[in-house]
Order: sequence, then structure tokens, then C-alpha cells
Amino acid sequence: TAPNLLDDPNVAGIVINARDVTERLRAEWALRESEERFRSAFEHAPIGMALVDGTGRFLRTNAAFARMLGRAPEQLAEMTIREITYPDDWSESDETIGRLFAGELRGYRMEKRYVHADGHLVWGALSVSAVRDALGHPLYMIGQVEDITERKAIGERLVHQAIHDPLTGLPNRTLFIDRLRTLMSRPTRRHDRIAVLFLDLDNFKVINDSLGHEAGDQVLVTIGHRLRRMLRPTDTVARFGGDEFTVLCPATSDADAVMSLAERVLEEVERPVLLTEGEIFVTASIGIACSDHREETPETLV
Repeated sequence: TAPNLLDDPNVAGIVINARDVTERLRAEWALRESEERFRSAFEHAPIGMALVDGTGRFLRTNAAFARMLGRAPEQLAEMTIREITYPDDWSESDETIGRLFAGELRGYRMEKRYVHADGHLVWGALSVSAVRDALGHPLYMIGQVEDITERKAIGERLVHQAIHDPLTGLPNRTLFIDRLRTLMSRPTRRHDRIAVLFLDLDNFKVINDSLGHEAGDQVLVTIGHRLRRMLRPTDTVARFGGDEFTVLCPATSDADAVMSLAERVLEEVERPVLLTEGEIFVTASIGIACSDHREETPETLV
């Protein structure tokens, strides 16, 4: 700085003051470089990224996040987290954000569902941390979101395949026993008895041998569909294996009611099954077991 003091008789000159600002400029350049690196990484990240304030409003989003939700970054700038979050997931999300800005959390991870612009759900693996001022107070949060919708779908399919029969779509032996065990282990079971019906198609091998396995499979699919359609929503019908089906009735008033159900099941099974080869008639045998005692197990009941 060089103030002109030529007119001041006490100085009669130009006073020059110099200060070494090398370090300050280096710090400013480093800060600008750091900000540019962050901006570039933020904008071009392959996963979704967003800066959000304490009210849940978006301060900034990148292209990947906007693309994940089928919206433009300009649209998201006018929205809040709540508006893109699946309603059933909002409560947990809101609570966690509150704890983050209250200083209880340094960051958090969760899986949550977002609502795409066209209405379908998008599963995201979310990682969030808070950006704080010099005193440690949260200024805003930065979130990274990976689209795991396909991974979730594959996982759900694998779980479904593990506990359902691939031919009929009914629960398999594993799921049936698990549901029966859960029902029998409830500490406050109803006084109503639990009934298990075990159904075996008669002479099913003859159908496979005479008409082929494809016809046999169609018979099993038809019988499974009929059983599922005629039973109560609370009942479970499963393909136990081969030509065997099981039915779990969780609340049955008396033995007569179980017998009546078994008779109706037999009537449903004995209706003609229409195949390409023509109509065929199937009969079945049914065994019934009712549980009234806590010492029984699913295996002994079956």
C-alpha cells in the first residue's frame, strides 16, 4: 500500500508498506484447487450425491442423483428429501437426520426407498456425513446414494425361490414348517386348535407314465391353484414334495370343522382337470392332525 503524503509537511513523501502474503495466497490457491477438485468429483461421480440443509432442502445435487430419480437437477433444487422419499421410509429418515444435526451422530448409513418421477420405487444405499463449522456445528450434510434396486430385486427373487416351489409357486416344505413352528411357538396361542392337512394325490405315477411329465406338472399346478383359491387368507397351502400338498389352518374351532374342510378339499381336487389330451379325473387321500398340546413339534404334527 502506498499512501501519498507529499502534502503532509511532517512526511512530505509517499509511504510504502509491504507485507509478505505468499502464504495467504498459497492457502487461497490451495482452497480454490480443493474446491475445484470437490466440484469436479461431485459433478462427475458415478453415484448420486447431494448437499442438503437441516430442513431437508437440497442445496446441490449431481447429475447421477437426478438421473437416478428421473428428474433434472433444477427440479431437485426446488424439492426436499421428504418429497422424493417413499412414505413408509420417511419416519426413520427424518429421525436420523434430526439426530445428525443435533450432534448425536457424525454420520450414518441406511438403505431406503426413493420415488422415481414416473412413480416406481428406487432402492438406494445411502451414506451421509455432516459438514461442520469451526465450532463443530453442522452446516449441511453431504450424502452419497448408490442405486441398489436391481440388487434388491435379485435378492428378493433368490429368497422367494428358496422358500417357494418353482412349479406351482406355492410355499415349499421349508416355508410350511417354518410357519407352523412360528404358530406353535407363540406364547399366547389361541384356544382354537391348529390343524394340518396332508394331501396325497392317488396313483399320480400313472398320469406321469401314461401322459408324460408335462401333463403331470399341469395337474399339480391346477390342484395347487384350486387349493389356494378355496382356502382362507390366513391358511397356508404348500407343495410338500412330489404329489403331496399340505394345508395349515391356524385357528380351527373343532374337529367337525376340520373334517368339513377336508371334504371340501377332496371335492375341489376331484373336479375334472382339462389337459391338451382331454379331461382327466384325480382323487386324493387326506390325513388330518390337530394340535392341542404345547409339547408337540411341527415335525411330529406333520
